[in-house]
Amino acid sequence: MNVLFFLLVVLFAFTNRAQASTITVVPSEAKAQIQASINNSHAGDTIYFQAGTYTLCGLRLAAGRTYVGATNGQTVIHWTGGCSLMVFYGSGLTVQHITFDGGGLYLGGAVSNVHVEYNTFQNIPFGPNAQTEYGNWTTTIGVFMDTSATNTDISYNSFRNLSTQILSRYVDENLGVTGIFGYNLSNTTINYNTFDTLNEGIHFFSGQNVQIDHNTITNFDRIGMEIQDNTRNL
Repeated sequence: MNVLFFLLVVLFAFTNRAQASTITVVPSEAKAQIQASINNSHAGDTIYFQAGTYTLCGLRLAAGRTYVGATNGQTVIHWTGGCSLMVFYGSGLTVQHITFDGGGLYLGGAVSNVHVEYNTFQNIPFGPNAQTEYGNWTTTIGVFMDTSATNTDISYNSFRNLSTQILSRYVDENLGVTGIFGYNLSNTTINYNTFDTLNEGIHFFSGQNVQIDHNTITNFDRIGMEIQDNTRNL
């Protein structure tokens, strides 16, 4: 009888947990509080960022969740530069309706099943002042994929004013201030994005089964789109 009761309790808890939850965070919360909410969430949950400005960088996103802001574009994650605002490792991520202001989204390691849609990446500086650039150039990318991305979609985003600081022609041609930059893309789509005022719009090394369609790139300093190394079925 006790064993049966225990099994029923476990079954009830499992069924209850299978129903995904929405966890709301607000601008007045500190980064540690927001991080704790993410860490305590479960796969399938949605983390909803209420409208307002959040001053933080390096927020670690857990896999299997959806991170969404207010659909009117008033959810702003802000930093003054030199830091990726959100960081993700793993499989299963959706980020929508968030304005990244002053930094971008860092996708580390072999990521998969990532959807970055309907976001704005803006005002990302190349350095702290007119004489020097940031030591870590990857922090000046809108969406950066450092190892590989599989079954990933980066679409319907806006990348603007990513080149607010031109240090020199040589420096800016070789580092940073780029909308989408990555390595080893496979089964990935980059569609219907707009890029305005930046070094490069799209730049990646190596890939297969990649679709790039209906993107608009204007006011770029170096190259609108650059694809290097062995890329198949583009």
